[in-house]
Formats: sequence, structure tokens, C-alpha cells
Amino acid sequence: MERGDFALIGCGGAGGNLVDTIAKQDARYAPYYLNTSITDIQSLETYDDIAENYYTISTRNGVGRDKIKGTAYAKQRVSNMLDIMLKLHQDTIYLVTSFSGGSGSSIVSVIIDEIAKLQGQFNKTINLIGILPSLKSTDKLLNNAKTTWNEIMDNKHKSCINSFIFIDNNVHIPNEENMNEEEKEIAINNEFASLFNRIFDIPIDNGTKFDVGNLGNILNDKGCLYIYDLPTDCTSFDVAMSKAESTSVLCKMFRTTKNTVVTEDKKTKFVCNYLGLS
Repeated sequence: MERGDFALIGCGGAGGNLVDTIAKQDARYAPYYLNTSITDIQSLETYDDIAENYYTISTRNGVGRDKIKGTAYAKQRVSNMLDIMLKLHQDTIYLVTSFSGGSGSSIVSVIIDEIAKLQGQFNKTINLIGILPSLKSTDKLLNNAKTTWNEIMDNKHKSCINSFIFIDNNVHIPNEENMNEEEKEIAINNEFASLFNRIFDIPIDNGTKFDVGNLGNILNDKGCLYIYDLPTDCTSFDVAMSKAESTSVLCKMFRTTKNTVVTEDKKTKFVCNYLGLS
């Protein structure tokens, strides 16, 4: 899989900002934007009025983080949004959204719900990149995130999503003491965008040891995807992985009986279908 083999759809303001950050790193990405606010879309550098790589689901300019209003608008236009997704030539789509906003979280929840109703007739692979809010956020944003989480994690909806990546705005990053919340979120976006972009250089760096087909196996596998920047000053791979996980901007994996195994020496280890190492 290469950069142009999938579509990145930024849903809402935060999702759009993250897709814009990723797309600016390489012209081969295929960004598309869904929002209730045309102003938000027009502020993005990769917004293209000629190619019309966007769709607004409301004649108003945003919903003010009101998830009820956002859901109502999304339900009115969900058929149009699915038509847009089906007409994209890419077979794999990444939906990118904040879980706590009013527009993006509503759009993704409604789209996933509609795909579930189609019972396998939607012929695209859907992956989700979800941005989790800082716990310092307002009660309204935290409640939005909780509602979105429950909607997407519903059993009938989970089967529509091939893989998940969760970005955690609660992680500690360098120099955060000198940043406000908005600056920290931008820094986390930049860090994730850099990690995500570098994945696609692994086949170039490794050749036959790790080719485009290997990368496709990892990116198209079901479950949670974790991308780690491994430090070089470590005595073992286990130590490097531990350090990488502790400094990652991704949400830590939730331990369940399905994704862990207990070894003979009573250690709990994660079950992983694919591991790519560059």
C-alpha cells in the first residue's frame, strides 16, 4: 500500500485539521473533507475549490459542538456522503475525527450506522483515526466523546470498521509546560502526522525485507494499529518497545482477554497479527 492507495476523509474541524497536516507532507495523499462549516474547510491548505475535495452537510456555518444538532444534519445528508465515498477510486478509506466535537463525531457515527444497515453491501474498507480529548476539556466535550465512543463501539458498528488508531491528547510531550491546550494539540497532530507519513517510506528503506505488500498486510489488518518511533540507545528490543510506548502520542492499548495472553512465567503479553520493524 502506498500513499495514493487510500483516501483520507477529515470529518469536522479537528479531523479536517489532522488530515490537512498529513496531506501537506506529501502531494500523493488524497484528502477529502466533510463538515458542517465551510469556513473551517476553506481555512485548510489542502482544500481545493477546483477539485471540490469537500462537502458541507449544513447551510449554516458549524454546529457549535452540539452533537444533537450535528447528528440531525448528518442524518439528512448521509446518503450523499456515502455516494461520495463510493465514487472515490480508492478501495480503502480512513475516516478521521475528534470524538469530542459536534460535527466530525456526528458525521462518523451516522456514516458507520448507515453502513451497518447495508449489511455488507458497502464495498469499501473503512479504517478509523479517532482523536481522544484531553481530560481537562469541558464536560460537554467529554460527554460528546463518551457518547461517540459508545456509538462506534456498538457491536453492529465495530464490524463495519476494519482498524482503529486512537490519538491521545492526554499524553506528555516535550516542552508541553510552555504550551496552552491548543498548541499542545497542534504539536500532537504534527507528531502523529510525521509518524503516519514515515510508515510509507519503510518499503523504500528496507526493500525486499519489507516491501509494499508487507505494509499492506499491516495497514489492512483488523484491530488496533500502533505506530512507534523506536529509540536507538536501548539494550534490547523489549526495552525499546517499552520506551516507545511510553512516549507515543497514541492511546495505550486496552487489555482484554481477546488481545492478551499470559505466559508460563505469568507475564501478560499482547497478541499481534503483524509486526513491522524498520
